[in-house]
Amino acid sequence: MLPLGRQLDATVVARWVREVRAEAKRSAVGEDRVITTEKARSRYYEIVLRALDSRPPGADHAMIDYSYEDLYRRAGHKSPSTLYFTFGRGAKHALADRLPDETRRAVGASDMVRTVVMELKTLSHWPYRQGWLDALAGTDDRRFAAETLVRVLADWAGANPRLAAHADYMPAASAVEDLGVICGRRTPAADITAFLARVLTTSVGPRATSAADVLDLVHARLMAVLGFDRPGYVLEIVRRLDEPIGEVGYLVSQLRPDDRAAVRAELEARLAALNEVVEEERWA
Repeated sequence: MLPLGRQLDATVVARWVREVRAEAKRSAVGEDRVITTEKARSRYYEIVLRALDSRPPGADHAMIDYSYEDLYRRAGHKSPSTLYFTFGRGAKHALADRLPDETRRAVGASDMVRTVVMELKTLSHWPYRQGWLDALAGTDDRRFAAETLVRVLADWAGANPRLAAHADYMPAASAVEDLGVICGRRTPAADITAFLARVLTTSVGPRATSAADVLDLVHARLMAVLGFDRPGYVLEIVRRLDEPIGEVGYLVSQLRPDDRAAVRAELEARLAALNEVVEEERWA
């Protein structure tokens, strides 16, 4: 299996972001067709952001109160052709056209407006995601990856509360796909999306004052979504101990008797603490 970082770098969304950025660079050097497409993409993003910024404090930012007709008319177009050419099914760089059906349905990219919002959220979240991915370099600790993903998503939501809430707290498609990779794709995309929507709701709500608070409030549910609370996952971790325990056994055999006694005392203390947890009748 590929290292976690390489798996995350090869997701559908990661490949899409690289392509969109490459198109933006080509636009910068003056290729007419590319300029038209990228200007349209940016223009529609700006329209959504302005619609959110124009709302009064206390408004329901989760609601979408504009239609695809509003989008193309505010963009100065007489028909929706440019909107569909940029974001519709079959469009060369439309994210919705790249995502697996399960993920697209789960995220809720069910119409043209929500498709635009999905792309906007994903690109807005991307710099946070890149910093998170950099922090994961050299580790395959999936629990750490999941916990920090939640904290980073909460940080993004705290900095962009209106956008985070928009479209019924639709999470960034990047976060949905990443959490699916972390859990080995054992959890349905719909369950992951619902959990991440809860993260966003918590992040912009009154109960959480920091990303750490958000993680604390949703942690039990995170473990359940990932399947980390299931016997199979626990046994998988136990089996991973075979190699390090074998290494300890080999090294201990090379030690002097008094050094072996010190190692034995350390092991006995750790095993005693673990046995207390194993034997605890929590569900009695």
